[in-house]
Amino acid sequence: MSGHYGLRPEVIDRARERLGVTSDEKLAAKLKVTAGTISRIRRGESPSFATAIRLLEAAGAPVSGIIHYEQPAA
Repeated sequence: MSGHYGLRPEVIDRARERLGVTSDEKLAAKLKVTAGTISRIRRGESPSFATAIRLLEAAGAPVSGIIHYEQPAA
């Protein structure tokens, strides 16, 4: 799928809760992504599709937790 993906901040919070971690840095380590990646997602930047799915799975969230934005035609 091309385009951009957005995650609701609650997905990150739920993933932290379910994995029993107390910080975004610890969540990032568990998910094998950088702390900067989690920070950027919190600020509304688009994660990769793989990272979005990883976070949704960690949160026990349905795929409806992902928001897909079509890439405008150039």
